[in-house]
Amino acid sequence: MYPPTPSADPPRPGCDATGVATGEGLRAVLAADVLGALTSSRTIAAAMQACCEAIVNHVGAAFARVWTLNELDRVLELQASAGLYTHLDGGHSRVPVGRFKIGLIAEERRPHLTNDVLHDPRVSDPAWAAAQGMVSFAGYPLLVEGRLVGVVALFARHPLSDDTLEALSAIAEAIAVGIDRERASQDRERLLDQLDSQGSLMEAVIQQMPSGLIVGEAPSGRLVLDNRQVEEILRHPFIDVAEVREYDAYDGYHTDGRRYGADEWPLARTIRTGEVVVGEEIEYWRGDGTWATVETSAAPVRDPSGRIVAGVVTFQDVTQRHRAGRRLAAQYAASRVLSETTGGLEKAAAPLLEAVCEALDWDAGGMWELDERAGVLRPVDTWHRPDVGAELDRASRAATFPKGVGVPGKVWAAGAAVTFNEPGTDPSLARATAASSDDLHAAVGVPIVLGGRVLGVLELFRRRAEAPDEDMVEVLSAIGQQLGQYVERTRAESAVRASEARKGAMLESSLDCIVSMDHQGLVTEFNPAAEAVFGWRRDEILGHRMAERLIPPGLLERHHDGLSRYLATGETRVLGRRVELRAQRRDGSEFPIELTLARIATDGPPSFTAFIRDITLSQRDARALYDSREQFAKLARTLQTSLLPPELPDVPELELAARYDPAVEGVEVGGDFYDVFRTGPTDWGVVMGDVCGKGADAARLTALVRYTIRAAAMVTTRPARILAMLNEAILRQQGDDNERFATVAYVSVAGGGGQTALTVACGGHPPPLVLRADGAVVEEGAAGSLLGILRSVDFPETTVSLSPGDSVILYTDGLTEAPGPGGEFGADRLRQVVSGCAGLTADAVAGRLEEVVLAHQGGTSRDDLAVLVLRRQGQPSE
Repeated sequence: MYPPTPSADPPRPGCDATGVATGEGLRAVLAADVLGALTSSRTIAAAMQACCEAIVNHVGAAFARVWTLNELDRVLELQASAGLYTHLDGGHSRVPVGRFKIGLIAEERRPHLTNDVLHDPRVSDPAWAAAQGMVSFAGYPLLVEGRLVGVVALFARHPLSDDTLEALSAIAEAIAVGIDRERASQDRERLLDQLDSQGSLMEAVIQQMPSGLIVGEAPSGRLVLDNRQVEEILRHPFIDVAEVREYDAYDGYHTDGRRYGADEWPLARTIRTGEVVVGEEIEYWRGDGTWATVETSAAPVRDPSGRIVAGVVTFQDVTQRHRAGRRLAAQYAASRVLSETTGGLEKAAAPLLEAVCEALDWDAGGMWELDERAGVLRPVDTWHRPDVGAELDRASRAATFPKGVGVPGKVWAAGAAVTFNEPGTDPSLARATAASSDDLHAAVGVPIVLGGRVLGVLELFRRRAEAPDEDMVEVLSAIGQQLGQYVERTRAESAVRASEARKGAMLESSLDCIVSMDHQGLVTEFNPAAEAVFGWRRDEILGHRMAERLIPPGLLERHHDGLSRYLATGETRVLGRRVELRAQRRDGSEFPIELTLARIATDGPPSFTAFIRDITLSQRDARALYDSREQFAKLARTLQTSLLPPELPDVPELELAARYDPAVEGVEVGGDFYDVFRTGPTDWGVVMGDVCGKGADAARLTALVRYTIRAAAMVTTRPARILAMLNEAILRQQGDDNERFATVAYVSVAGGGGQTALTVACGGHPPPLVLRADGAVVEEGAAGSLLGILRSVDFPETTVSLSPGDSVILYTDGLTEAPGPGGEFGADRLRQVVSGCAGLTADAVAGRLEEVVLAHQGGTSRDDLAVLVLRRQGQPSE
């Protein structure tokens, strides 16, 4: 079937000039037809044929086909074909997995899309494609929870738009679920048909099913059949209820916390309304006193007349999968809060408690900091859900705990995580009454530690009477370690600020000369030290203009202009700053001074005090110190350069550009680095990373990270596997008690054949930004686990395809955390700048980012920053 011919009538809404649906219209009509086919067709073959016809009709495809997987033979078998070809035999009726373009899609479990069929290396017969006028091809694996059930593919004589590809991607999932459900449904129907003659076989199959299964008759809802998995999942025997209204005997809750009513259970809904329920998650209070997350599906059973005679429910325990997702979310949330928050625990406590409690499904929490002088833990901040935890919150804010007392004190004494069941009934816990009033039944506390020393405690409470499992405790303990490092960092920053303030006060109080003047420039104070340095007696200079006695002729104009500008506008370049100038003694000789000018806070016209030191001798010392510092900084820069590639390689079809700016005030080796290296004939590895800290330890860890990645890339091209091997190498090198960690973004680049595909995985590092040729900016990937902290880690992989004109930007936190007058540069501002770089070369993009971030910091980098840009060569398609 060919695309419809243009009509003289005006286009319908949601359609182009040829009548083919586009945009939301295309997604709506295509989804409607496919879902209709899947739900109304009596056989799986009819359903798949209707799906192919829907694709041909609405997408304008030349032909569309669906193959299903024969798992035993590892062969894809053609089940439906519509359009130009409708036969189901021929060379592509049975395609081995891994052979031809269809078999490769099945093996890789990734879609293959092209609008240039004639030059696609996966099209085995380009002569046929040219003869038939084929332009585009789209093939999608049909997956159900990562399990392959088949492949859907189409050829078209026109390019496929992004809207078309999005619509096809959406229906591929629906077709996969439909095929899987239809197969399961057909299997069940066949078993039921054979029940009379093969009852024992039926019972054996039902009992061996990996999922729980129950059957309820309609319309009463009486449960007539279950299997042994029901009791294993629910942890209690089958409850024999007589009708739907008695379903409240089961203790289940919606994901928002509401308890299931009798008529809300999937079985009740499917036997009463015919609703098909797919993958509904239920929080279930099991018979052994633990919680489980149960994924439930339900469907009606109809007689030949269409009347609902029963309902079938299958369910499986997805508790571990659910908890793993929550743990990863909690670790990412904690890392995000700590990376975005400055000001110490007082600022970070509330957002971190909220983020961790929400991610791990806890109801209240508190953070405590050790007061070493008093020997107690004091509250930093608390958080609780609006409907629970108010009493505990009030009790916590007024409490302090010595070692061994209360939840915080017991964690402090143990120096490790401690869990509590029913804290409201434990007389040894100081806030037991408050916990009981808030109906809190479980608690956990972990120490905030640094180098084995307890700095504070993080505690969580919840209503659900279920202690956290070991994996959750491990994640919370890792967050406690992150908090310890955060405390160390903020305390160091505070100590530096305090040190600078003390240093400034000492310098100001020890200046040799104090000279004050009014708004007219007349001297109002002249101390004895100034008399000794300048040679004027106090009575000789008071009431005279300072410019006439103390300022050299060459600086008079600058002095008058600065005073006039400040009086007129309030703007000045010297107030509050130390500047080096030259001054003049009574005998006319000039000498170098250090000047600090402050305005005296008084009513009326302004007056000023100058703190002046003769720095003739100190300038000589400063010169020698500067020379020494320059030599040390040169050594550090040389070592830093050795940890970066001397030059970027030439990668076919890609432009590469990088920028690296060390902290201008630093003389130690930083931890930021990047690397690009070949991993195969047309494959490349791209790395951007950051190591915690500076100096020799950071340099050693940076070298370990860089060369471990290169070694791992010789074994595998999977980014997630490479990061896992790197995590193991860091832990093996540093041990479990290490205080240093690394973050890495690894990109595997697969080129050749006019295609550029990237696979991205991140270990605690900001995911790269993809700049499309039209200016759209997308963050690809997830931050993943920090490297060198945990042995149990997760590095999600994301696949990205680059078109001509598209760019990928990898960067370190020196960009987003760059300080400036308006605060940190931030991720949102970075996206805006990247979006404005559409159409620029890779070098221009890297240069633009460097320029903007340095300008935000006043022209100098306060921290190491690195950026690496990969741009697909060629002009973007119209």
